[in-house]
Amino acid sequence: MEIYNEDEVFGVMPKWCDMSEEKSLQLAAAAVGATDEWILDHAHFFSPISDWLDKKDRYLRRKSFAELAIYLYVADKLTPGKVSENFDSMVFQFVNCAEFSSLIRRHPKQLLLYGAAVNYVKYKKMLDINTENSVNTVLKRKAVWAVERVPHRMLDLWNFLSVYGWKEKSLNSPNILENSCLKHMPDVIESTLHEAYAFTHNLLFHYNFGVAIPDVACARLDFDIEDVVVKLILRYSAEKNFDVVFELIYVAALHKQLPRWLLHYTLCCLAGDGDQISIRGPANPNPDELNGREPEYIEWAENYHTTLVASSMFRYLVKNWQDFDQYATGKNIDLTEEQFEQLYRVGCAYTALSEYELPLGAYRTSIIRRNASKFINKYLTECLEFIKFQKNTDGTFGYWPDEEILYYRDGGSKEDFNQEIIKPVSVLCEQAIGGSCGHPLNENYKSQ
Repeated sequence: MEIYNEDEVFGVMPKWCDMSEEKSLQLAAAAVGATDEWILDHAHFFSPISDWLDKKDRYLRRKSFAELAIYLYVADKLTPGKVSENFDSMVFQFVNCAEFSSLIRRHPKQLLLYGAAVNYVKYKKMLDINTENSVNTVLKRKAVWAVERVPHRMLDLWNFLSVYGWKEKSLNSPNILENSCLKHMPDVIESTLHEAYAFTHNLLFHYNFGVAIPDVACARLDFDIEDVVVKLILRYSAEKNFDVVFELIYVAALHKQLPRWLLHYTLCCLAGDGDQISIRGPANPNPDELNGREPEYIEWAENYHTTLVASSMFRYLVKNWQDFDQYATGKNIDLTEEQFEQLYRVGCAYTALSEYELPLGAYRTSIIRRNASKFINKYLTECLEFIKFQKNTDGTFGYWPDEEILYYRDGGSKEDFNQEIIKPVSVLCEQAIGGSCGHPLNENYKSQ
């Protein structure tokens, strides 16, 4: 088993900054300007129709075009004219061309891939009659309605129809959400990135990204999301996945349950003691897909979504700076440097345990427990409960069905497996839940 170095076990810590309200607002406003500029510089990549040979590239371009339309819609509503004038002619041309209309008819089950752009152009009162007829015709056919959808995808459809102005009595946002992960919220350790996005999308679609829908009442939902948002942000900040972090910040602000200390925490992770926020997409899990592409395309493909989300999110924050924490229970907390570092470490423990790196997660938990305050323990409890759940009836820790089978296949014995895997892991887990913070190779371990 790996021997951990306490000085390195949490990796490189982000820099702390005493984040005043004034600096937070300045950073948020600067982020809006920087993201707007980046998006404009890469505008030529947001093309839904061209001679793309690769199907994945074709899909990415069309998906990005839809997401660009959402960004333009939010920007035009919150800061009229400042952004849309740079993109409108391009978007109008694509949405109103014969090829786009044909796409809608060719792929009716993919209507939601094109819907955001249609809604933006319709909102601007520039939608061509042929494109509108294609949408209306498709909505009267079976294909769109026959798709089996999970709740956040049903909310996606509800959102499109509501903004478009199509009345459908069978779809109702509050009823859909009763069967969503807002009813049974994600576990910070035993959940995946997919579930975190499902959580954010439910709220983004219900609140329409912070823009009121004409003739549709989107009342504030009766869900308490603060605790799960905090924990998910701690985990994904530690994983350097700020794409989902920005969506979590966004939905908490839309729900008016974003504690300012959590925004300050996130800004510190992004900016440290600097004057600018670094906005980058998460590491590409499939970098080989972009082999052979020009560097500018790779830069766009890896960062466009995070940049679009960040721009809309920060724009909404700046516009609603006074009340995004209206219902937050932690609104009176002033984050200290020690708390910032401990919270980041908790996020690192979440990450290790979520990947079932049980010894690393247990060791990180032990270190955090040394000086954990009541405030930190509120979030560390998730780690302790997870580790306790790993305890077997014989007192050992961990569930290792596949690892054990492979160990035996390669010639190992049960006794060796217990000595090399089970016992060291069990010592670390006992230390974590018992409060002992000894090194995994201390005398107590050696004697077992």
